[in-house]
Amino acid sequence: MNSEAKLFGLPLRTFSKIAAGMVAFLGTFVLIGWAADFKFLLQIIPGMPAMNPLTAVCFILAAISLICSQQTPGTAPDPLLVYIGRTCAAFIGLAALLKLASSLTGWGFQVDQLLFRHELAAQSVHFPRAMSPNTAINLFCCAAGLVTLDKRTKRGQWPAQYLAIWTMLWAWLTLVSYLFDSRSFYSTTSYVPMALHTCAAFVVLTLGMLTARPEHGIIATLCSMEVGGKITRRLMPLAIFIPSLLGGLKMINHGTSLFAADFSVSMVVIASIVISMAIICGIGAALNDSARERRRVQRGLRDSQRRFRSIWEHSADGMRLTDGEGTMIDVNPAFCDMVGIRAEELLNKPISELFADDEDPRRSLQKYKERFRAGMIDQNLEKQIKFRSGRVADVEVSVSYVELEGGKPLLLSIFRDISERKIAETQIRELNEVLERRVAERTAELEASEQRYLFLADSMPHIIWTAKPDGSLDYFNQRWVEHTGLNLEEAKDWGWQAAIHPEDLESCMARWSQACETGESFETEYRLRQGSDEVYRWHLGRALPLRDEKGDIVQWVGTCTDINDLKQVQDEFKRLNADLEKRVEDRTNALTKANLALEKDLDKRKLVEASLARVKAKLEAILDAATQVAIIATDTNGIITMFNPGAERILGYTKEEMVGKVTPERYHVPNEVESYGAQLSEEFDRTIAGFSVLVEQARHVGYEEREWTYVRKDGLLIPVSVVVTALREADGKMVGFLAIVRDVSRRKEAEAELRASEARFRALSASSPIGIFQTDLAGNCLYANAQWLRLAGLRSDEVTGLGWTNAIYPPERDEVMKEMAACSKEGREFTREFRVQTPEGIVRWVRSRAATIMAQGKAVGYVGTTEDITERRAAEEQLRRFAADVENTNSELKEALAKVKTLRGLLPICSGCKKIRDDKGYWNQIEFFIRDHSDANFSHGMCPECAKQFFPGFVAVSGRTQGR
Repeated sequence: MNSEAKLFGLPLRTFSKIAAGMVAFLGTFVLIGWAADFKFLLQIIPGMPAMNPLTAVCFILAAISLICSQQTPGTAPDPLLVYIGRTCAAFIGLAALLKLASSLTGWGFQVDQLLFRHELAAQSVHFPRAMSPNTAINLFCCAAGLVTLDKRTKRGQWPAQYLAIWTMLWAWLTLVSYLFDSRSFYSTTSYVPMALHTCAAFVVLTLGMLTARPEHGIIATLCSMEVGGKITRRLMPLAIFIPSLLGGLKMINHGTSLFAADFSVSMVVIASIVISMAIICGIGAALNDSARERRRVQRGLRDSQRRFRSIWEHSADGMRLTDGEGTMIDVNPAFCDMVGIRAEELLNKPISELFADDEDPRRSLQKYKERFRAGMIDQNLEKQIKFRSGRVADVEVSVSYVELEGGKPLLLSIFRDISERKIAETQIRELNEVLERRVAERTAELEASEQRYLFLADSMPHIIWTAKPDGSLDYFNQRWVEHTGLNLEEAKDWGWQAAIHPEDLESCMARWSQACETGESFETEYRLRQGSDEVYRWHLGRALPLRDEKGDIVQWVGTCTDINDLKQVQDEFKRLNADLEKRVEDRTNALTKANLALEKDLDKRKLVEASLARVKAKLEAILDAATQVAIIATDTNGIITMFNPGAERILGYTKEEMVGKVTPERYHVPNEVESYGAQLSEEFDRTIAGFSVLVEQARHVGYEEREWTYVRKDGLLIPVSVVVTALREADGKMVGFLAIVRDVSRRKEAEAELRASEARFRALSASSPIGIFQTDLAGNCLYANAQWLRLAGLRSDEVTGLGWTNAIYPPERDEVMKEMAACSKEGREFTREFRVQTPEGIVRWVRSRAATIMAQGKAVGYVGTTEDITERRAAEEQLRRFAADVENTNSELKEALAKVKTLRGLLPICSGCKKIRDDKGYWNQIEFFIRDHSDANFSHGMCPECAKQFFPGFVAVSGRTQGR
């Protein structure tokens, strides 16, 4: 039966529900007519019989029963609805039987008079209101049909349909009788006639019963889209309406005598012949149409089969058709190639013969049958199969139901060989494992690098700090705390201003605000308070912006370098120059008085010059030793007068190529100078170009810190940080400029690497190689990772509770536990270096930190890390011994310097080789000259700057050790 078959333009099951609603609507209106005495609701045509109230109630119950009997194909009916429907049908059948019993036996109990008794008794006998026997018979048939709607006989018949057809024919016959006014059909002298709207209700109700199950019996044939169904639907209206029309015409002629009897018979015969011929021609045309449609469908089916067979034969995926018993109906060549068995050996064989690893073929086959009947199919199931041929393959199986021409459901299984994909996935997993190992190794390296960076930052003699884009500081290294006495909480944001000298604070803040607004590098000199003795020392502050990919500033990184000694040397330089000029003037005036006084003054002058030469030599030695910093001095015209080894190393030029010959414009990028010159010209409202661009700020405010790009002699561009300071004499006269240059290439690379390292560190921090532990407030161990267990030499079950304390070196155990208890009580972080001992007696130095775990504002435990520092301890011990040796050497040097005699007068010293000319005109090494002119002897050591240059690692560790 075609599910799209319709009646009066509606789907059959929808029409069944509408028919039930119409019957219920009609019955309800009749009851309303009885209750309100509306005759037009009781009688469709005045003078016609009315519907009995019990009949109306039965129609309503029949409609309810029909609605409850509706169900969707393929779904189980609702038991409650089935019960309600059958109960309503049983009530209808009972009422009909009671009425028939009273009519046949003369029983005095009139069931149809129970409702609206007084209204029924008040009606005239010309308009009877009792239920007719044929109405009771039809109601009983309808009740029986509703109860047996889903019942089928052994011969495959559906009783409910026959009952519905019988009721519909009886009702239709009554309607025809009303149409031709033939009272013998719908009433007799003994019984009450069936009402007109009762007949209509029976026709609609029986149509609803027939269309409720359109897939069964006679209705299935009538609704079929095949030739038989089409012919039946075309002839059915003719078979019903034409005989009724002819019979009616004959009866009308019989009553009116319009035509002779033989003429009316002849007309009926002719009409029957015409109708028969029309029916035969219609059947022939329908059969011809059906034949043409069948041929067209067959051609399409053959084309479809050819296409299907082509796809079936040439598909790269293996395909198999099986029936409900698990028998293989067909297999394509790809499937045979996959399993390694010929098609002749597979066809009409159970699927259990395919597999070599099936331990119980019968049970597998039975399981297949159960799943087939239950409609349980697998989609995209991946598994490895070993076939009977011995071939093992990874396959992806997709299963779906198909229905062939005969209507028999089959199971189409599509097998896709994914062995190569599985191999690729295995290779990818192996590559992922290798990558994860590399990531873990890189994580360890990054963590070690981070530790080295933190160690370096805390060990450097400079103050290192970072700031947010708005200029508020958020980090200081340990050197800041040691120097100023302010911790991070006191100094962060803008609290650091308390350590700046009040006279320098305004200019420092102005320069810092300008740098934050413009994004330029920051550099200035200011005095910084020393927390130990409240003494202010001069520092050089510098900072550079750290930018993201868009060029926006994300952080400032800065340093503070102690230049107090350099300032003192510069002041001493100025003082000595002033003193020297005064002494020269005094001696010039004294020449007129006495030659002896002149000679004495000359001797004094020589001593002063010698002292000045020593100071100058010391200064030049400092400048020459600063190979990591370029120190370049110029006169007021820009001609270079000093070019230290650091400058030679950074720029690639020699001192001979630069001093007295060129200006710093030689190694500047012209575009940068022009751009900054335009900015300064706009700021000072005058044209500034050439060398003036480099020193204009220093000329006005005394110094300038800025980043430039220098061009080396070999053409390589390097980023540098330059601090330019104006050199003035005691009277304030400017005599030149001093530039301190640092190569920031590595720092910029380090900043980029630091950003990348930080991102990787955040992503990989979970796989830390250091020991990690967690305890509750009482100190009971809740967790310790594998690295902590390895350091302690204990198993995980041995560290639970307070068992972890057994790993602490016994002589230090009580002291460590007391300190941990004190930190817990005071709410501060626990940090300590101590020793641990494994059960085998192996002792290691570790550094442990622990912090409080807060939950909802309350401390719930502690989490911490433990790091193996045994090797570092050994290195520190070696560095301490080295530092002691250096200290002894420095002591010897100080004792030697204490013995140096005071040298006075003007001493000529070579600006190149640093030799001193004596009174006889000979040039001597400075050590020999001092030895000959004083009681001092020499021993060679190494200054901190040189030690920092040649042994940076040792000096950093030593400085940190001394700081502790």
